Amino acid sequence: MKIKYDDESNSLVIKDNLKMHLMLINLLMIINIINAVLTFYNNSLAGVKTGWFIITLGVVSLIILFFSFSKSTLEIVPLDGIDYFIEKSVLGRKRFSLKLKNGKIRNLYLRKTDISQFEKLMDQLNIKRSPEIN
Repeated sequence: MKIKYDDESNSLVIKDNLKMHLMLINLLMIINIINAVLTFYNNSLAGVKTGWFIITLGVVSLIILFFSFSKSTLEIVPLDGIDYFIEKSVLGRKRFSLKLKNGKIRNLYLRKTDISQFEKLMDQLNIKRSPEIN
């Protein structure tokens, strides 16, 4: 992942192909939902009791699809659109994201070597840390 500050547009430029990954996840969840609905419909027409597995698969896919729409995939994030950045520690590993003013979250997948650079960049740009305690 490469995060750079662009002086001309006063924005962060993030290159990580997150948009492609999120589109593939959304496509797979939509296919799962369609599959669950068609299986449920076919089984109900044939008089076969539908297993809870198919129903659970469809509901889980709907939930994942719903939460994926709260994520942002912007590659050029204007600084005035950033509210703050979030630092979380999950299983001993630091994870970062940007909370945008439109309510969406832009996840950042940083390597260990990029973390100190990212924190310095946020300090230079006066972007504050998350107000909540992690």
